[in-house]
Amino acid sequence: MSLVLTEFEHSRVILPVIHPQSVDHAAENIEVAQKSGSDGIFLFCGNGSTEQSLEDFLAVYAKIHRQYPGYFIGVNLLDWPVRWNDQNPASSLPALSDFFSRLLYLRVPAVFVENSKFIENSIEQPYIEVINQARQYSGVLLFGGVAFHDPGTHGYNLASVNAKHSMDVVMTGGVERGTPPTLSKMYSLSEPLGDHPLGISSGISPLNILDYPMAKFFSANTHIVTPGTEDLNPHLLGTMVGLVRKYLDR
Repeated sequence: MSLVLTEFEHSRVILPVIHPQSVDHAAENIEVAQKSGSDGIFLFCGNGSTEQSLEDFLAVYAKIHRQYPGYFIGVNLLDWPVRWNDQNPASSLPALSDFFSRLLYLRVPAVFVENSKFIENSIEQPYIEVINQARQYSGVLLFGGVAFHDPGTHGYNLASVNAKHSMDVVMTGGVERGTPPTLSKMYSLSEPLGDHPLGISSGISPLNILDYPMAKFFSANTHIVTPGTEDLNPHLLGTMVGLVRKYLDR
């Protein structure tokens, strides 16, 4: 079993994404996630690439963590909160090291970054090398986005092999935000990974989650919130968790 999975009680891990509108809103949704039997949650920081919004977000995170100290609460970013110099990625090491030090101070267990800076068809991974150097002493798990918004019409052998050695959990999604990945894409990614965890972070719902037995992590939002709100729907989330526990967990 992957060392990451030993952090959790179940073999299939459900981590719904909460878009916090306030501390109280985040807390209310964590209560829904806990009652549903979810393994934890990710708090989404929509504008983590700007320092002020990241500061505001981390202030919310700190208050939430104090309310739920034993619950798995990860951080979900679209991009890394640094300005990359493509000619010299290593120049971002000080800023990234400071970022991971802050996550360590707040006891953040994991960070999921959709645009992980992973280069799919390259053996060389200059950005990931810097990222892993920055986080090596923090203990923060990396859920890294791979092949997001890619239709999956080609193989992913090289991408999977490289990702396996670059991040703790390989995360992917569909062509558009809120859409699920194709089954062919998932099998193409999963086969070279072997036992290394693969997760899905878009398009998952009670209607399709059983189609993805190869996935070990499910991080959903769009199809498990009450339409027109940012509130996790207890019925939808509870149904999804129940299906996974009955048919996929082992």
